[in-house]
Amino acid sequence: HGILARQAGAPFTEFKPGPVKVSIVVITDEPPEAPGMTVRQIMEPRTVNIGGKWGVKPADGGPDEILVTGYRCEATLQLEDCTPFALAELEHRIRDLVFTYGQQDIAEIVEMPPLFRLAGGLESGKSCLDRLEGIYSPGSFACGQLANPIEGMRAGEAVGAAAAHEASRRSMSRGVHVQGGLSQNNAKPVYGEVRELLDGLMPNATRASGSVADDNVAPLTVFGKCDVLVAGGGSSGSPAAIAAAREGMDVVLCEYHHDLGGTSTVGVLGKYYPSEVASRGFSAEMDPPIGAMAANINQGKAEWFRRTGRKHGVRILTGTLVCGLTVQEGRVTGAVVAFPDGRRGVILAKTVVDATGNADLAAACGEPTQFIGDAELAIQGASKNDRLLGSNTVNVDIGFVDDTDAWDTSFFSLRTRRTLALNSTWDQSQHVDSRERRRIVGAYTVKAADVLAGRRFHDTVVQGMAPLDNHGQTTDPMLALFCPTPELLELNFPYRMMLPSGIDGLLVTGLGISADHDAIAAMRMQRDLQNLGYAAGLAAAMSIKDGIVPRSINVRELQSKLVEIGILDPDAATWCDSFPLPHAELEAAVLRIPDRGPNGMSGYKGLAELHSDPRTAVELLKQAYEAADNSEARVMYAASLAVFGDASGISTLIEAVRGAPAWDDGWQWSGPGAYARKHSFLDGCILMLGRLRARKALPAIEEKAALLTGLSEFSHFRAVAMALEQIGEPAAAQVLAALLKLPGVRGNNLQPFSTSGVLPYKAYDTEAGDAERCAVLRELAIARALFRLCDVSGQGEAVLRSFVADPRSAYARHALSVLDGESG
Repeated sequence: HGILARQAGAPFTEFKPGPVKVSIVVITDEPPEAPGMTVRQIMEPRTVNIGGKWGVKPADGGPDEILVTGYRCEATLQLEDCTPFALAELEHRIRDLVFTYGQQDIAEIVEMPPLFRLAGGLESGKSCLDRLEGIYSPGSFACGQLANPIEGMRAGEAVGAAAAHEASRRSMSRGVHVQGGLSQNNAKPVYGEVRELLDGLMPNATRASGSVADDNVAPLTVFGKCDVLVAGGGSSGSPAAIAAAREGMDVVLCEYHHDLGGTSTVGVLGKYYPSEVASRGFSAEMDPPIGAMAANINQGKAEWFRRTGRKHGVRILTGTLVCGLTVQEGRVTGAVVAFPDGRRGVILAKTVVDATGNADLAAACGEPTQFIGDAELAIQGASKNDRLLGSNTVNVDIGFVDDTDAWDTSFFSLRTRRTLALNSTWDQSQHVDSRERRRIVGAYTVKAADVLAGRRFHDTVVQGMAPLDNHGQTTDPMLALFCPTPELLELNFPYRMMLPSGIDGLLVTGLGISADHDAIAAMRMQRDLQNLGYAAGLAAAMSIKDGIVPRSINVRELQSKLVEIGILDPDAATWCDSFPLPHAELEAAVLRIPDRGPNGMSGYKGLAELHSDPRTAVELLKQAYEAADNSEARVMYAASLAVFGDASGISTLIEAVRGAPAWDDGWQWSGPGAYARKHSFLDGCILMLGRLRARKALPAIEEKAALLTGLSEFSHFRAVAMALEQIGEPAAAQVLAALLKLPGVRGNNLQPFSTSGVLPYKAYDTEAGDAERCAVLRELAIARALFRLCDVSGQGEAVLRSFVADPRSAYARHALSVLDGESG
């Protein structure tokens, strides 16, 4: 589209509305048929297994294998105008024509004539080079023959060489200043001020720093208005848009991919987990027609969302990024949107649903969020899946991704591409399948105890079932003592977890909801997030109909609507909060603490229930501690008291650590080891001593640290480092410095991208990803603790600074926040 050249003032001609030839490529079993459309074969037929390497059989029991071919489909359609909405409609109309049951893939972008073409200076048949000072512009917008990809590549090669030659002769500009537009005193913001995230990239992604002054504060162009704007068309966003539209709202849905569905479609993760749980509510409504619509669940789901949204009048803008909000007097009035052709403006809305999965819009408004800070790097693993024709589901856990950082998602994609077996891979998923992202600290934050104890809320809007499937380490002190089993948990999602703590007119759904690190491990499943998105859409519509903000709606009325669709059971609409639990249940929970079960590996059951009334819990635990008739039970009660910050059993914990002649079996960090023991019994005792900041426990902890080798399990290193860091005794720094010198502990950072290129994983599988993360997290845990104690030799700081330059931004952000002293 010549975006930069146009913004720099290059002369151009604009496409005129009228008949437009558009085309798209599909991979399917038989050629699409539609009046007025021409179809030609462009790929030889090939047989694909519908199950694929990791796949799921068709829901309607179709054939195991199909023969697919590539087709280019062309049609001439009428373009009413060149607005983003008209261009989107043109794309949807050709997509309406081409979908078939056997579709296995479709091009992301519809091909059409360029909207903008640079004017003058072009010679037909030659490499196209159109130049402004410092700007070179190859591509189809510049000259028509470059729509041919071969000609485009030739032009690009020539332009690249010319740009490199000019760059070598120019120095970097300094003191850049943007002029023009209205002065701040003359600007008259009618719909409020713009809130965007303008922090820029971290040091690991750039060799520049600073900012550019901009006097151009003229109001942004308003491109349209609606009742409800949904930012993000993934697992929660598409259902939110459909729900609001069914309530009669004028809805705009913006999605930066070119298909809807997010992780389950463009992420190639089409299978629900856990598979034995039956879908309910909106998820149960959509599953059967998707299975009947397509042999490939990913393709069918994306198409079902698109068709269903359009059926109810949703205006769907794909390839479109919502990058901010407009806010007036504490209430959202619209969204700042960047369209595929480079135009940026505002779509006014009465209510906005942040379904970015990353709480991007809430964060842009300054709402408090939680993700990667300086407390500890504990996030769940992610993947960038390979795509095989016929495959519905690929599920790998190989690395950490900071979804708030554009550099990190790009680098993660490049590492994936370098690692995947290109001779057997059809494509790579567009979407980063991350299990945990930035989340709001909302009106209520769901915690691990709420999930494990099955807490019922008065404002429950979704009922789900899932285990605590934490792909990584846990952080709740309670979970330092026991291991969640793969048992299905009763999950209840309160309406308040979608409400930001301050801004009005905004609802947050998807992975951006207000839940802590351990709770989100159970509340992140697709079928539940689909239902949660539907609830958000209903709530947005209700607030508009009643002329109030979403936090003020009648939640009982919302629950009644959710009962009608089957998302809630009827009795859930009458619940009161189940916390605090009755005294008798707390007494029973205390009795379960020392029961280690038939395998002797667990125990501490009942801790979650005790969190419903901490004051009573401490009283009951003290009584049980004093009455314990064996040493192990006494240790377990002492550790349980420490979870609540009570030091009554501190001497017992010290004796347990001192009395152990060696380390017990620990946990080697792993992603999918969701139900493995994350800590040993001894780890738990040491972590609780750290929680109590027990200085007199230092000799016992130091004795165990001296037994560690480079081959010891990760959980032992983590327990020692965290405990010493929390106790805060500077003299313990020498213990940590010694651990850093053990073989294999240091040197796990990657060199900056500019010097090392993109280093592939040793293999694109979970085992390789686990080994890499285990080594890095061990090194960071020791270095962080050393840096915060008495890092006389500077070893801890040196490690942290090496990771600040690491191209993996999750590690870089954590290291930088530790050095800067930020809170977690």
